[in-house]
Amino acid sequence: MNLKIYKYPSTKSWGTISQRPLQNSNAIQASVNAIIYDVANNGDVALKNYASKFDGVALKALQVSSKEITAATKNAEPQLKKPYFRLRKIFKNFIQRKSRQL
Repeated sequence: MNLKIYKYPSTKSWGTISQRPLQNSNAIQASVNAIIYDVANNGDVALKNYASKFDGVALKALQVSSKEITAATKNAEPQLKKPYFRLRKIFKNFIQRKSRQL
């Protein structure tokens, strides 16, 4: 797989760089199902393996530290920060609801 990496692309280039070639959806679904099955059965070990395979990194931990988040948000464009904080709020609410159910 050839993966082109863009670091901090301008918003003008988002449309062009986000285009994807057409692919067989059945093959994609089969690959996704295999990954989900692997992660469900092998947990963190599988996630670390996929980080190595797809991202070329050897993760020591899966949790992102507050320091790493702060550093990343300093470098991110304002248009990218809004969705991050919105999703963070959604995830926190989801976790709180699930915790109450237990």
